[in-house]
Amino acid sequence: MKSVLFFLCLVPLSFSAQRVSAFGGMTRNIFFDHLSKKYGSYISSYNDATGFTAGLGIDSALVDWLTMRFTFQFEQYSGHLDVSEGNKSGGTRTKAAVTKSIVSLGVFPINIRILNRIKVNLGFDISVLANDSFSGSESNWNYTGKATYYILQEHYSKFSAPLFLGLRGRIRYDIFVSEKICLTPHYGFYFGGSGGFWQFPEKTRSIRHMVGIGIKKRTK
Repeated sequence: MKSVLFFLCLVPLSFSAQRVSAFGGMTRNIFFDHLSKKYGSYISSYNDATGFTAGLGIDSALVDWLTMRFTFQFEQYSGHLDVSEGNKSGGTRTKAAVTKSIVSLGVFPINIRILNRIKVNLGFDISVLANDSFSGSESNWNYTGKATYYILQEHYSKFSAPLFLGLRGRIRYDIFVSEKICLTPHYGFYFGGSGGFWQFPEKTRSIRHMVGIGIKKRTK
């Protein structure tokens, strides 16, 4: 989070916010990787799980000449994984159930309005791990026949990566309840661009879908 704040401090901006919002919803997390398709020695299996998110947004923010959206949100999501990599000379296998809690900053430089009530936001997301809960096992073997077996939560003090980078998008529909206030049902997605774990399988990433609702207020 310090690196995010440092980056923002370096950018000289003329900032003016037009709308503020609060939002929340349910998420569906999908762990994935592309390694199992490239390498026959890499085998992975993932199970989806649900979670939730809640946050605050600044919409139609004028940053110098560009209209942008910013979000600050908390998210909790889970998943199960079974990943192995190896050959005759040795290898490793991890089976785990993981729940992550993250705090993220979203920056959306692409904002498109359709038919006055529909808004599409596209941008990037920087997330910091607030807490992770994990359980499972890790087994290792080599060509001599020697094998080791660990209980993850006993062997590691942390399992998830501390920082995540990804792309985030949202499409919403505005339902006006007054001149300055509207409800905003929306669908959002997140596509992880960096690995999600500190230990093996480090290359596993996350795709998340979100369905939720928010309330938006015009400030000007």
